Amino acid sequence: MPAVPVRTCIGCRRRDAAAEMVRLRVTDGRVGIAGRGDSGRGASLHPRPACLETGLRLDVLARAFKQRVTIQDATELLQQITTANRVGTQAGSPPKSHRGGPGPSEGSRGST
Repeated sequence: MPAVPVRTCIGCRRRDAAAEMVRLRVTDGRVGIAGRGDSGRGASLHPRPACLETGLRLDVLARAFKQRVTIQDATELLQQITTANRVGTQAGSPPKSHRGGPGPSEGSRGST
């Protein structure tokens, strides 16, 4: 079975499957959503409010990209992240690793 790519979210610093995150990239000093096949330095971010709030701070982005960056239109970028999240996960379902309730080892019921 092939290994699942794992990335670290720049917002919460937790490691998770790359498919659960949105990949950002910098072009001409401006932050945007990375397209399929975009090469170069990228940063991964969970599309969750807490991660977005922390991860989209300019100081956090500058550290992740190792350069000064700007966000030309924050509202548009948030809309793109939300749209990218809908494409990557089932509509109406949060990513598996961030659903509420106990995890598999905490109070799960059922036969083994």
